[in-house]
Amino acid sequence: MDQVEEQALFIGGSRGFVSYHLLCRTIAYLVKIGVLKDTFTIVSGGARGADTLAREYAEINGLKFIEFKARWDLYGKSAGFKRNKTMVDVSDICLFFWDGVSKGTKHAFDYAYKQNPDNTFIVLY
Repeated sequence: MDQVEEQALFIGGSRGFVSYHLLCRTIAYLVKIGVLKDTFTIVSGGARGADTLAREYAEINGLKFIEFKARWDLYGKSAGFKRNKTMVDVSDICLFFWDGVSKGTKHAFDYAYKQNPDNTFIVLY
């Protein structure tokens, strides 16, 4: 497993999330209010939607990106939940883009909020 040395931002969310503009504005706001430093590592899971946009943001902005793939072969149906827990555990800040339906995003948010409520954020779209 990769170790995160600088401030780490976990970006996750529903697979239907496609607004790169909203992702950028949200990250800019977190920097502006001092939650995020100017340079940070993005942690994400590699799924479509928010995860894909997180990778794009990292590439465009020259940020380190760490991807945690779900191990479906090893954990079966619980692989996504286990991956999300790991990403929360290695991150300082968690940002979720939720459609109000996705069980995976809800589960990850609930876990993150229990671990660190002051640094867990959710955007409903």
